[in-house]
Amino acid sequence: MKKILLSALIVPAFLISISAYAQTPIKQSNVCGKKWYLEKIKDAEGVITKPDKSSAKDYVLYKCDGSYEDIDLVRTTTGQWTLDEATGIVTVNQDQGNAFTTHITRADGAHLTIEEKDANGATTTLMFKTK
Repeated sequence: MKKILLSALIVPAFLISISAYAQTPIKQSNVCGKKWYLEKIKDAEGVITKPDKSSAKDYVLYKCDGSYEDIDLVRTTTGQWTLDEATGIVTVNQDQGNAFTTHITRADGAHLTIEEKDANGATTTLMFKTK
């Protein structure tokens, strides 16, 4: 009887704490105006790697005016971005006509974590830091 009662109390408390963490708002002020440099990549299998040294100067910049800039090796991609602070969903509309969404799971002003899903639903997690 004690085990059942204890389980009845612990499981809901655990689920509430997970729910609260998953719904923590992402403040735009913690994202915009900073150059975000890729620090680590976690693939769908959970393997974490660091980007190669040739990517050390690559960055993503979410400007506070809603414009977006992605410097990747020798290519620059620009566009507009919006953030739903309640869900952490970022929508990027690139000037080249492409659009995509990502999910920010952490933005504390020094670190930014973004989850991206591919066409098969596999999630890649990108961990950035600002310098």
